[in-house]
Amino acid sequence: MMLRILFLLSLVLLVASFPLINNWLSNKSGKPTVDKETIIAIVEEYISNYPQKVIDLLTKGQVRAENEEMSQNIKKYKSELENTLYPSAGNKDSKIVFVEFFDYSCGYCKMMSEDMKQIVQDGKVHVIFRDFPILGESSLKAAKAALAVYMINPNKYIDFYYAALNHKQQFNDESILSIIKSIGIAEEDFKVSLAKNADAIDKMIQSTRELAQNINIRGTPAIIVGDTFIGGAADISTLRSKIDMQKQAIENNY
Repeated sequence: MMLRILFLLSLVLLVASFPLINNWLSNKSGKPTVDKETIIAIVEEYISNYPQKVIDLLTKGQVRAENEEMSQNIKKYKSELENTLYPSAGNKDSKIVFVEFFDYSCGYCKMMSEDMKQIVQDGKVHVIFRDFPILGESSLKAAKAALAVYMINPNKYIDFYYAALNHKQQFNDESILSIIKSIGIAEEDFKVSLAKNADAIDKMIQSTRELAQNINIRGTPAIIVGDTFIGGAADISTLRSKIDMQKQAIENNY
């Protein structure tokens, strides 16, 4: 089905360019040397013989279009992305803002947790964490717990973040309380914060969901470094490279 769609789309695009092709193939008298039917036959034969090339070209074009749309969306919602009301770590004076949309149940997010720790410790960027629970009730429970910790002590949020991403099972009340205690938060303080700040926590999560939708983020992890989007897991060298590129871009603008 996909091949058929791409085939038809390619044919439409190429036939639509017939006037330009026809003009290029015209002789000195200005009359076309190749008729429309011949060009269509040539196009059909090419697509039939090289379908993968056509698919690759269309895929590249789609990726370019999506990247451009993402770049525009990032610029449009830049102030919300850099909202300092959300948990953050790293160098808060840095001009480079590094935003992570993540889910505590996301396997790729868990894989990246050590790399994220390195990014924070490098001290080159201001890292903002957007709890984006998309993988069910267990994820939502963990996100709410993280933000309840943040309401108690913002500096403890990062401890919960690392501990929760190292947790290998689904989250339930028992496992969350175990994490809470391991980072030095009293159980009673946590329960009070979770209840007292329920509306604020729900609003923060909903705002993150709306922001992700507006930017067209559909999965986790999703990272934005300055104006650059990284979809899916990325290793430490890739993350540092994007940070260095953003640093260079900032310096070039001065």
